[in-house]
Amino acid sequence: MTYRIGIDAGSKTLKLVVLDESGAVVYDTYMRHRANIARTLGEAIHDLNWRHGPVDASIAMTGSAAIEVARVLGTPFVQEVVATTHAVRALEPDADVVIELGGEDAKIIYLDERPEQRMNATCAGGTGGFIDTIAYMLDMRSGQMSQLAFGASRSYPIASRCAVFAQTDVRPLLNAGASKADIAASVFDAVVRQTLSGLACGRPIRGNVVFLGGPLEHMPYLVHAFRRTLGLSAHEGVKPKNAHLFTVTGAALLSDDTRSLGCAPVVMDTGELERRIADMGELESDLAFLPPLFEDADELAAFRARHAQAEFERQSIYEAEGPLFLGIDAGSTTLKLVALNAEAQIVYSVYEPIRGDLVETLREALDELYRKIEPPSYLPHAKPNKWIARACATGYGEELLRAALGVDMGVVETAAHLRSARHLCDDLDFLLDIGGQDMKALWVRHGMVIDAALNEACSSGCGAFVEGTAAALKTTPWQFADDALLAHHPIDLGTKCTVFMNSRVKHAQKAGAPIEDIAAGVAYSVVKNALHRIIGDDRIPQPGQRVVVQGGTFRSDAVLRAFELLCGVEAVRPAQAHLMGAIGCALFALDATGADTAAKSGLISLDELRRLEVRREKVACTGCANTCELSIVSFDAERTRCFVSDNRCERGLDEPQRRWGEGGTGTSGQVICPSSPVGQMTCPLVPVPPPNVIADEQRLIASFGDLEQRGSRGMRHVGLMDSMALYAYRPFWHTLLAELGFSVMLPRPGCEADRMSEAWETVPSESACYPAKTSHVRYFSLCESGCDAVFMPRFTRNYHCPVQTGYASALAANVGTARSGAGLAPIVSPELANYRPARFVRDEASMERLFDAMNELAGDGVPAITRDEFDQAFSMAMQCQEEVGAELAERTEDALRWLTDDPSRHGIVLAGRPYHMDEALLHGIDRELARLGFAVLGVAGLAASDPSRANAHLDGAHPWMPSKRLVGVARFVAGHPQLDAVFLQSFGCGFEAVSIEEAADVLDAAGKPCTALKVDDISDLAHIRIRLRTLAAAIAMRGTAEADEAAPPVISSEAAEGSGVEKSPPRDLSVARPGGRSSRNDGTGSSASLLADLAKRPLDADDLECARRSCVKDVCFTANAMAARVIRMLRDDSGITRVELPQVCETCLTDAVPRIVERACGRTPEYVWVPWDTVISSGAAEGMAPSVISSEAAEGGAVEKSHSNPRPRIGIVGNPLIVFEPFMNDCIVEVLDSLGCEPVMPDPALLEGDDVRYLDQLAAFAEQGIHDVIYLLSFGCLKGHVSARGALRELHERFANMRITVIDYDPESSALNRENRIRLAVDAAR
Repeated sequence: MTYRIGIDAGSKTLKLVVLDESGAVVYDTYMRHRANIARTLGEAIHDLNWRHGPVDASIAMTGSAAIEVARVLGTPFVQEVVATTHAVRALEPDADVVIELGGEDAKIIYLDERPEQRMNATCAGGTGGFIDTIAYMLDMRSGQMSQLAFGASRSYPIASRCAVFAQTDVRPLLNAGASKADIAASVFDAVVRQTLSGLACGRPIRGNVVFLGGPLEHMPYLVHAFRRTLGLSAHEGVKPKNAHLFTVTGAALLSDDTRSLGCAPVVMDTGELERRIADMGELESDLAFLPPLFEDADELAAFRARHAQAEFERQSIYEAEGPLFLGIDAGSTTLKLVALNAEAQIVYSVYEPIRGDLVETLREALDELYRKIEPPSYLPHAKPNKWIARACATGYGEELLRAALGVDMGVVETAAHLRSARHLCDDLDFLLDIGGQDMKALWVRHGMVIDAALNEACSSGCGAFVEGTAAALKTTPWQFADDALLAHHPIDLGTKCTVFMNSRVKHAQKAGAPIEDIAAGVAYSVVKNALHRIIGDDRIPQPGQRVVVQGGTFRSDAVLRAFELLCGVEAVRPAQAHLMGAIGCALFALDATGADTAAKSGLISLDELRRLEVRREKVACTGCANTCELSIVSFDAERTRCFVSDNRCERGLDEPQRRWGEGGTGTSGQVICPSSPVGQMTCPLVPVPPPNVIADEQRLIASFGDLEQRGSRGMRHVGLMDSMALYAYRPFWHTLLAELGFSVMLPRPGCEADRMSEAWETVPSESACYPAKTSHVRYFSLCESGCDAVFMPRFTRNYHCPVQTGYASALAANVGTARSGAGLAPIVSPELANYRPARFVRDEASMERLFDAMNELAGDGVPAITRDEFDQAFSMAMQCQEEVGAELAERTEDALRWLTDDPSRHGIVLAGRPYHMDEALLHGIDRELARLGFAVLGVAGLAASDPSRANAHLDGAHPWMPSKRLVGVARFVAGHPQLDAVFLQSFGCGFEAVSIEEAADVLDAAGKPCTALKVDDISDLAHIRIRLRTLAAAIAMRGTAEADEAAPPVISSEAAEGSGVEKSPPRDLSVARPGGRSSRNDGTGSSASLLADLAKRPLDADDLECARRSCVKDVCFTANAMAARVIRMLRDDSGITRVELPQVCETCLTDAVPRIVERACGRTPEYVWVPWDTVISSGAAEGMAPSVISSEAAEGGAVEKSHSNPRPRIGIVGNPLIVFEPFMNDCIVEVLDSLGCEPVMPDPALLEGDDVRYLDQLAAFAEQGIHDVIYLLSFGCLKGHVSARGALRELHERFANMRITVIDYDPESSALNRENRIRLAVDAAR
């Protein structure tokens, strides 16, 4: 008998199944491989041979970790989705859809009349690894999470975009005492949402659904969550027996199928297979390596000796007498507690993981401290000779601890870390702290912070990444750090994202890399992430500066050594690096006590501590008619101490007293007062709130709400979409519809918090920005309200963001796929020349289209709208919008007068896109600033009062066109001594990233910090509060410094010329638009062509490193690759004055390449944009990518199919650079050829233009009978959200017989994962 064996080597587990000739399972195993594939596979085959003896069997392998193993062993490889599909068709023939989750992969397979197979792209958010990450945080196994989740009473909003974001949402829930059952259920709900929004991408999931994969096999609650979300019964949503073995069973079933394998089956004796596995040796890999941390043990010993010098003095707590000063740092993952004596010696310290309950962890630590400082029980009359005089807290749990335990005071984290660092090194210039989920970089002058950079929502590359990687490799963080020290070949894991780095770690493991090299690579990645993504290449510490590093992550000698090597400095690392936040708090407590040696802390006593009773309640606030939901935590039976959170105003703090009488006292902690002379100390909430123009703007816009009207048109209920570009112009659109007689409906306030599952299913791209995603939720909210049609116009692109202007098309193309089907309202979406009514009113075609759209909204049976009616209504709408602008202008001028009335007052301009002021997106940032005592202004108000304040072009400067608004704001702020700016950026938006960099240059020249916050689907605002409190402290210290010495020169906007605030050398911001020229060329110097340079030396790892260091983060791979090569060209040849750039895309981020280059090099040559095919046909780039550009493609046509060639043909589309440059696409032509396919290259002329659907090229492929296409999408491409992934449904309708696979390309993600997706497309083509 010849058996059939399937082997599935996934990202975390190895599965093996043996089938007999009838298809019955005679043996199976499921093992975690700990990234050692060869050893685990050898053990599995050895066990098979031991139990059943060697047998002859056909063998096939599958899984992301099996590609290279199959090559070495000489066995066929079956793409895992193909294997799963085959198994489901054989074992569950009634299935219509398959949902499978693995360790790093998620898949949806449609088996209905239009079969389709989808896998997640570059990110592993929302997979089994995601669940494992959260389970590790909760100190339990994933199976326990599932059991707990069934007892949940509520679900919290948790970001599912990425595991790192989810950690950021889970951490405050733990600190606030949320039940683990509720958190577990929330995590599973997030997994469901990520799977549906990331993979369904607008295609509905209907019929019988089969759930497969390890997570769904072992976590019943996850199956329950999917069924509940999709509205399936147990008969419609089936989790079959052995759901985790379906893929490997499919591989076994296909192991003797010549047609499906694409080659002859391999039949082998399992004894021979075991011998081959034993002789495998090292697998080939494409891993990149970094220099060793230490050359030898002697160098390591010298390093350790040098760093053994910086240390706080210690005294035994049993020898200490007198007052003690307690510092508490409630961090993201650990609790740090330090007690100092009056001489600032450490007498007691604690460093403990929080383990999911901050209050309980601190209670245990304080109980131990009290027992050490109080007299023993056998001496009842003894008086204590030491006591806690004052306690100070910082960190994420500061406010909770102050309410729970009576901690006397609090300070912002940056202040605490600086205070402790200055105690050891008073003359420091730079401080870097890396903790569990936080990074803080402080630039210091004369002992005061002059600038600060903190990581934002993303904790990529922090200590939690190191700890999690060590746990995944079954080692401790300390052993992991020691393993790294003498590694010979540290692996380059990139710096972009923790999830990406984890994927590269697993890639390295699959390639057989030793743990030492991985550990050293992790150390490098942590530091490079801090230097290049948080600090910035132009601000990295330089030799000669006094640098201090601290935080738990810097306890690792490997991380410290990587920092010193990459910066070229010798840093000071305190021996208590992990305790420095708590030490700083204790020092503040010591400072605040002064000479009062008899002071006693208000910290609760030991008896009170042991009677501590934590009670958590959710109540509706009775302070006003809004009835906001509050979270109240009380700490004793009488509720004399309460902690209130989730309150949106100060009324919520009084809720305990309203409910439980005089005994109930609520607090949400104290806040920084920016006018405090110290700057970091806390003070009560400001009694008279400062002006908040953003809140005024929100109230004005919200006043245009639902409107019910009578008459024939009033019977038509029009839903007005108010997301993105429509938000700020809601008064105009509302008035226009109302004046025409329609009843107007708005999305229900707060509908985003409901996270309606049906809406998230229709999001076409998992990388779409949060404002775009909210459009889907708001659309469904309007439909639920019963509107007859939804109005959401599209706008001409010009230089504006493609998502902001064109997302109505993506929304309309995808919401029709929702499960509710016929209950959805049509979207009326006329195309207008501009999103500003004052602009498009001058375009007659736009006005005609809008007029037609109004009549379309009226529908049949209703009197048609006349042009006179329309014109009159339009005039009234314009007048209404102008009145709103005038009101905002008046409020803005009032706020500016409030500032000038008192020079000690300060204001913040919140600057972003107009829709960032939407309350659902702003997450209360304006209220937080007001609580800190700042006047809060907005861009809309500034522009309404004086347009030049928010348009740099009107003020004489010429930044990159999309940057003009933010640069204008920056110039105004730079010239106002009482203003600073906080910029808002949608997560992943490259347009805003470039604009903020330009604005930062203006502020930097004026000596003001640039604080940028990212807006995303994330609930935890702790990181935002820390950043804002740090800004407040920096402003206060700056005011103190300016009182002592002359303030840095501030150039007013009136005096500034050219590029804004002058720098040395002055900047010329004139940049040619595509097809145009700048005026910089003086006729001297040389000319260079980017494509010609690429023909001589293709893109390589040096370009990637240049992009990491010198280019703008969040900009697409294509733009950064182009910028990096031009930077290298200019650095290599100082005589270049003219650069030809290929026009690979129109009106997008590639337009920013000259600006990115100028910021990195300080040079602005003339730029000329030329069409790609013009350069190729002219021969100027002869030799460019010879393995890619075939002669047929160069002649303008795709390769014709040879009738004698049976190989499946696969077309390739994308922007020309990513299609024709091998480094950009992982040599996809060679990969396809090696897989037995014929790659068909596109015509470069058909890849040009603003429309990245590439309809002409797809039509050309269709005419040639090419039914399979791989779309190469540059990771970060904003157009792709609308015109690639966002248009897939439309493209399927246009080209019904064409399968289009979109693959994201980014050098930081795993190339192995991309190859796996290519194999999926190849198998579909077969």
